[in-house]
Amino acid sequence: MKYFIAIFLLGWSGIVLAQRLPVSVRKGDQAMQVADYYTALHYFRQALAQKPSPDVRFRLAEAARSFHAWALAQTHYEILLAEPAAAQFPQARLGLAEALLAQGQYEKAEVALVRFLKTPPEHAPTRLRAEAALQSCRWALAQPPDTVWQLTRLPGRINSPYGEFGAWQSGDTLFYTSYQFDKANDKYTPTRKISKLMFSTDEKRGRQMAKSVNTDTAHTAYMTIAPGQREMYFARCQFTEGAAIQCQLCKRKKDRRGRWEAAFEVLPPSINMPGFTHTQPSLLFDTSTQQLYLLFASNRPGGQGGMDIWAAAIPAKGDIWGNPQPLASINTAFDDITPSFLEKTATLYWATNAPPSFGGYDLWSATYTGHLSFGERTHTGPGLNSSYDEYAPFFKHPDSGYFSSNRPGGRFVDEDSQTCCPDIFKAQRKTTPPRIEITADTLVQFVENTPVVPISSTTEMPSTLEDFLPLTSTSTTTSRNLAPAKQPLPKPIPKPGRATCKGKIPTTNNTRTTAKGRMP
Repeated sequence: MKYFIAIFLLGWSGIVLAQRLPVSVRKGDQAMQVADYYTALHYFRQALAQKPSPDVRFRLAEAARSFHAWALAQTHYEILLAEPAAAQFPQARLGLAEALLAQGQYEKAEVALVRFLKTPPEHAPTRLRAEAALQSCRWALAQPPDTVWQLTRLPGRINSPYGEFGAWQSGDTLFYTSYQFDKANDKYTPTRKISKLMFSTDEKRGRQMAKSVNTDTAHTAYMTIAPGQREMYFARCQFTEGAAIQCQLCKRKKDRRGRWEAAFEVLPPSINMPGFTHTQPSLLFDTSTQQLYLLFASNRPGGQGGMDIWAAAIPAKGDIWGNPQPLASINTAFDDITPSFLEKTATLYWATNAPPSFGGYDLWSATYTGHLSFGERTHTGPGLNSSYDEYAPFFKHPDSGYFSSNRPGGRFVDEDSQTCCPDIFKAQRKTTPPRIEITADTLVQFVENTPVVPISSTTEMPSTLEDFLPLTSTSTTTSRNLAPAKQPLPKPIPKPGRATCKGKIPTTNNTRTTAKGRMP
């Protein structure tokens, strides 16, 4: 995104010099430089209302695209491309294509991309963006509909209008991150939001974790708990400028009473390389070497490019942290984030915006083969993924898990842009009972093969209801001739040469047992 902002500013330096921009436009440009797209969107809307012009509309469309307000971005790109000045904004067609792709309008997006690439841009990253988007469009059009997964958006007592992500489950407790809290004593305008760690038991109303875990002045996000339930790894993120943040990986322990301590440890510079972000911790246990690894995402140098997934061996008590290494068989030249390892099937799940995809970030998986190596990367398919962003997967079983997505259907912070923030979804693999084909031939064959039980001509047929309900199988007398139920039955006369066996007479228990339970 930074390179695109740089191109955006360079491309319009002539306009900036030619005339003094309105205050709202200048403030919008400043917000774009610090990745505060929501604030930029506000100022560019204001500027467009004051004095409509192609350059302001382009800025508004770019801010909407960066904020993932795809429908709003599409509207303004289309208006701009229909104007005589459209030739001055060659990247508007690429922006339109990306907005169409993100909304699942693959055919229209393909047309726009082909037209854009007829004059290939000189800037290599821009060309790579367009080619990746075109590849994803064509791949998505060829995918069959999903028949595997059933998805449920978690209720409003967990998902808020501001964004929930990073689900991690232990027993019946779901831990997650919520981006809904105002930063305390924030001098920035408007007041920025921060994230805190939350928990929900049995999907009841989410509550903040202890005050010792969260803070009111920085982001606390993406937690995972080590085996033994005594150590927690999480990310603590600080604002650097505007909405831009930088994260560090931290560790917190429990005290003797089983409570999370207020003090925590920031992992050393070998893990948290200064000047770069390190976030989204997860754990991987290698059964072949009995080594526990800390997985995380970082933009530190040494990877494939962008955000990459890294692994660091967790040292034994008294040892020091070594240098992490990138997962070469997983990372791409795009952004690879939010790793999560399912030990039961030795499967790594993560999200990437590398092609092919249905749009944005999609969920992928790969089987762990040991020594930080993995098998073939596999796309998880159309059931879990959409044309929007899917990320932060967590699976405790291959047939069920959680992930976050900003697909339509949730609540909005900004009703005008109709977008913002991710919700947590629960995924359950569909179970289809085996289909049994019953035809006329099947029924005929069943009748022909059913054995006929002969009835002896000397057998006395029952004639009343009582005849069907003998109290004991050894009785040769019908129930009409039995003594009243409260009277003891006569002892059978033993046959010569056979031992007798004393025991209780079997009775019929007609009492129904009910089970009371709680709905999950």
